[in-house]
Amino acid sequence: MNAEFIARMEEILWLYSLPYNRRRPVLCYDERPCFLIGELVEGFSMKAEAVKKEHYAYSKNGSCYLLATIEPKTGRRVADVFGQRRKVEFARHFQKVAAQFPEAEKIIVILDNLNTHHASSFYEAFEAVEARRLTEKARVSLHAKIGELAQYDRNRVFRYFASVFEPTNSKSSRIGKRSVNNCQRTK
Repeated sequence: MNAEFIARMEEILWLYSLPYNRRRPVLCYDERPCFLIGELVEGFSMKAEAVKKEHYAYSKNGSCYLLATIEPKTGRRVADVFGQRRKVEFARHFQKVAAQFPEAEKIIVILDNLNTHHASSFYEAFEAVEARRLTEKARVSLHAKIGELAQYDRNRVFRYFASVFEPTNSKSSRIGKRSVNNCQRTK
């Protein structure tokens, strides 16, 4: 641990300790790549009190990126699925987040240190007026480069992904063992 790590950790712990304020919500953002996998061989049907068995053979059906923002104090969340991870997708997701919090004067977002997580993303995706509006609405707080500082909230985000993409039938595409049958890519 170094001074930068401690400073960032203290800031984030302080942000999470603040009382709920709808004018200044504290949000946690994360993203993950997912590989879309289809079944080549149908698994065995389930028997009473037995685990469903699936075949290991699969087909590759591309990939997507899941972006999610969660407000830990209320459980409120926003999720998007995109075909790739670029500054434009980050900007579009944040625009959607800002629309979900119209009463907020400032949105405090805790996120990691990726090259797409910057105000320049807004300027690549939108006209200057909209980019400036989003930049002024956001207060970005980067978590530490070393270690998983926001692991609790990351786990909540990924559990949300799993609940959104539950299997709907046995022949659906899968992310690992989760269905993305209802997954629509955002353009």
